[in-house]
Amino acid sequence: MSNHDEQAEQQKPLSLKPQAHTHPPAKLRKKRPRSKRSFWAWLIGVPLEIVGFLFLLLLTLVYLVRLPSIQTFIVAQAIGYVSAKTETRITADSIYIDVFDKLYFENLYVEDWDCDTLLYAEKLALGIHSFDIWKQALHLKSLDADGLYVNLHREKGEMLNINYVLSGLSSKKSGEAATDTTAKPVKNSSIKPSITAERLHLRRLRFGLDDGESLTQLAIHLREIDLQLHGFDIADRCFEFDRVLLDQPVVSLRIGDKPDKPDKPSTDIVHITPKGWTFDARQLQLRDGAFALTDEGGDTTWHEGNINFKKLRVSRLEGNATNLHVANDTIFAASIQLAAREQSGFDLQRLQSSPMTFTARGFELQNLYLQTPNSRLGDYLQMKYRTLEDFSDYFVNRVRFKARFTPKSVFKFRDINYFADDISREPYLQHNLDLPIYVHGEIGDKVNNISARKASIGIGNTRIEGDFSINGLPDVKSSFIDCKITRLTTSVAEIRKILPPKVRQKIPAQIDPLGNIAFNGSFTGFPSNFVAYGDFKTNIGQIKSDLKMDLRSKAKYSGDIAATDFALGTLLHQKDLGNITFSANVDGQGFNLNELLADIDARVERVAYKGYTYQNINIDGNFDRKFFSGDLAINDPNVNVDYFKGTVNFNTATPELNFKTAINRLDLRQWDCYRPNKKNNLDG
Repeated sequence: MSNHDEQAEQQKPLSLKPQAHTHPPAKLRKKRPRSKRSFWAWLIGVPLEIVGFLFLLLLTLVYLVRLPSIQTFIVAQAIGYVSAKTETRITADSIYIDVFDKLYFENLYVEDWDCDTLLYAEKLALGIHSFDIWKQALHLKSLDADGLYVNLHREKGEMLNINYVLSGLSSKKSGEAATDTTAKPVKNSSIKPSITAERLHLRRLRFGLDDGESLTQLAIHLREIDLQLHGFDIADRCFEFDRVLLDQPVVSLRIGDKPDKPDKPSTDIVHITPKGWTFDARQLQLRDGAFALTDEGGDTTWHEGNINFKKLRVSRLEGNATNLHVANDTIFAASIQLAAREQSGFDLQRLQSSPMTFTARGFELQNLYLQTPNSRLGDYLQMKYRTLEDFSDYFVNRVRFKARFTPKSVFKFRDINYFADDISREPYLQHNLDLPIYVHGEIGDKVNNISARKASIGIGNTRIEGDFSINGLPDVKSSFIDCKITRLTTSVAEIRKILPPKVRQKIPAQIDPLGNIAFNGSFTGFPSNFVAYGDFKTNIGQIKSDLKMDLRSKAKYSGDIAATDFALGTLLHQKDLGNITFSANVDGQGFNLNELLADIDARVERVAYKGYTYQNINIDGNFDRKFFSGDLAINDPNVNVDYFKGTVNFNTATPELNFKTAINRLDLRQWDCYRPNKKNNLDG
């Protein structure tokens, strides 16, 4: 037969009907001559002939199997069997078998029971390692696909379309798929089909899931996915990868609005993988990925500067992970690196953790390094929540966190505002969104009830060290603060810079001379109504206080206060008044003599006035602006007054006194009011 005739024969349509075979009548068969070989020749020759025959038979089979017509016949029988078992339409434009080592398909199409696409592949190549028909076990060396499309869907109350197809494979006879479409497939007690593979390489992958039961739509597009498998067994529901490469994955998830959605968010565990399935990867690489989430059950309005977890749009996803384990609701990695950007503007330049654990109820990042354009944080972070919805609607008062920060950690409230937009509406924080906050120590609990232990916080040139708790954030002015401060350094200028403009205007200029301030002690109360106990060191002296301060309108104070060499005249802008050392119990308001209203019970160890330092003065009275009324006793080397009761008016250039007194000693020569050679009068 010529080559042309052979090609024409190969192009004839293949008939899958077995051909009838005829044999000549027995009487026409010729008798074979009896062999006259010796026993040894027969003993040696027969096995050689058998081997030769088998070799020729094998070559013939290899040749026949490589013929397209034979391959088409073999695969057509197999496809026909699977199609009949699953009651599913399966077609392929061309098929090629390389001596049962590799199987190639072009335009492979698998249809589901709804006459819709279940699977389609432009090109599919299977590298077959072994196939055990009795154990129904197929081991693949490789699976390569180009232009692969998988389409899964189900209506409410039904199974996924792929389950109906697979149920046909497990039934004993063709057509024994479940008649009750709402029932779960019955497990077959016989041998389960098993498929294992060593490597999967997929290009231009598309995966779609439309779940009418949960009103969820999932779409995945990948430019390339390369999976080097350590173990893969469908029967055992496990995947073990040596290496996973995901190139340009684009994942889109849409969650529909459920009309019967409960008022409270569901606390049901959300499984990341199908129940019972596990995925392990020794190494995973993610390149140039994207993720989109739309939850139609909430407000999907997008605002720049705030992440809306009901409408996430993440791009520039880059990542690496080692020893990754994914099962049920848990993701674990021995180490992970991740970078991403969200449409709100939040730019995660680098997130590094070893190890990392993520579940549906929380996550933990150890040996953490987190970097954004505004923040650099390390080295531990843990968050716990009931559902992921807590991040969008209840972040401030439901998400619990525990963090441990290294000395060089710094953040800005602008990054916090991406997750809790209430911050930008709080005047105290709105004014400081871009102010670097340096933090070191352990901080935890919830944002609205935050606490810290052995913490160090730096805001501009202000630094606080100690233990503290703040209840009520992000509303700073209504937050209750309890601090045990081992060291605080700041200045009046820094305080003015941190406070919002409206609050800054209420701070009297009279306190500016305090300059740099150092404090150790405790602070309990609200920012404008608190108790301060401890030691203050300022540019004009040292103060020890146990004072209750109320700064909500005019400055009010009550409690005990003591000062050492404090420049009271500088604070009150009275040039005749110098340094003072005293201890007192006060109850009043105002720091300016023009506004001062206070009851005072004080012991003045020393005070300088008009160039003379008075000693040992006891005062019990009250100030009404520049007018003093009360009792006074002095035991000074130059003046000894056992009893003084009256008033002192500081409204005049020279104070006017009106009093009753008992004076034991009075040396006028020490006073500026004494003039030699002049008449000095004392009226009383």
